[in-house]
Amino acid sequence: MKLEDNGKEIIANIFPIDRDLLKTILEKMDELLRIANIDPLSLDDVMFESIDCGFTAERISESVVNAYRFLLEEKKKRHV
Repeated sequence: MKLEDNGKEIIANIFPIDRDLLKTILEKMDELLRIANIDPLSLDDVMFESIDCGFTAERISESVVNAYRFLLEEKKKRHV
């Protein structure tokens, strides 16, 4: 997982895939944002990039990222 700004890597973190991938992804996203001192509402987009971790893990990861993106968009609408 990594944070990028205009294609330039800001911070990255590698973590093992475990049985609670949803929780792990959200915790790691929060950790990277906190370390980089970035407010999630300032993000332009959240993307999933396949890392050849297996079909099920890829689908879970993609779903988590899509849900996170949707929630950010909804939260931004309420802050306008």
